[in-house]
Amino acid sequence: MQINYRWKNVTAGFNMPVAAMLRGKTTIMLFPTTAFATLRLKNTNNKDFQVDDQYFLMSVEH
Repeated sequence: MQINYRWKNVTAGFNMPVAAMLRGKTTIMLFPTTAFATLRLKNTNNKDFQVDDQYFLMSVEH
């Protein structure tokens, strides 16, 4: 599985990590910038990966 992520429509210097869960057990911290980054996860599908969106408002595009 490959995840491409970034912040968009943010002010210069915006810095906020995003927590994600892998298989409901492992927390992964993502550190988005305004440039795309890629995370590759082996032996993983879309159901195994979930962004923790309880603490802030954001839109997740699939």
